[in-house]
Amino acid sequence: MPPKKNRDNYEYDENGLPRRIMSDEIRKREEAADREKKLQENAKKRKRARVSGDTKKPAKSKKPSTKSIVNDDSTGQNITVYHEKLPHGGTITLQNPEEVSYFRELRKTYEEEYATLLLKPNDKNRLSQLIGFELMAHRLTQRMMGAVNTYDDDGNITGIERIDPVEMANISAMLPKVQDEIRKLESALKIDKRTREGSGEGDIRNYMETLKKAAIQYKVHLSKRYTANDEFVNELRWRMRVFTTADQEDRAYHGIDTVEKLHEWVGQSLLELEEIDKDFAVNKQSLWIGKV
Repeated sequence: MPPKKNRDNYEYDENGLPRRIMSDEIRKREEAADREKKLQENAKKRKRARVSGDTKKPAKSKKPSTKSIVNDDSTGQNITVYHEKLPHGGTITLQNPEEVSYFRELRKTYEEEYATLLLKPNDKNRLSQLIGFELMAHRLTQRMMGAVNTYDDDGNITGIERIDPVEMANISAMLPKVQDEIRKLESALKIDKRTREGSGEGDIRNYMETLKKAAIQYKVHLSKRYTANDEFVNELRWRMRVFTTADQEDRAYHGIDTVEKLHEWVGQSLLELEEIDKDFAVNKQSLWIGKV
């Protein structure tokens, strides 16, 4: 049983002794009560969002769609369809709330990403056609998986429709044709991958990627070149010391008993250093020279 609290911010503990409640403690209790209230409200919202078991309603847009009840010729039953506006001003008919959410997100993405390319009426017409084919591909892909959700008039999932294997096979043959139309419309709108990569934005991105790779390769080459030159200088240093201070037997042992042999070693070492630069120029630098 919780302790009693009087009007003077006092409470009695379980032994009946009064204890004053400080302002910080009162504030912490109120914050804890608010958090508990929010948790309970969220739990109620999640519970209402469930239809049965763990099945949730599909995501719905804030603005409701225009709905109509029509007769399905294939089943003879009345079904609810939804109507949305296309970019050029026409109307498209959607089959369930999930399609409404997909359509709105697709249209929003296209219009935000390519706002500067969709100023003319014919561009908006092509975008409407593109969204229609994208929606068709979405429907076919779902049915090709073998099962789709069914909905009631309120947008709740009521069950699952199993797709006939024959229909699935027909869809697999039809889907590539729809995807080909999507590629053609993207090309007409100049928003396909090839056109984007050929634009100035794509050129800059490719240039920066090439520049980064070239910098890394050149950094590795300089490191290798520095190491080789450092080894050459150190070895030349001790050879010169042996040549000037050691006796004839020691100089002969290291192959530098004469000035000519010392010069020969220096010449051969310099050629090996040049080979490092030549190898880099042929196998690495030639791939990006003139591009950065």
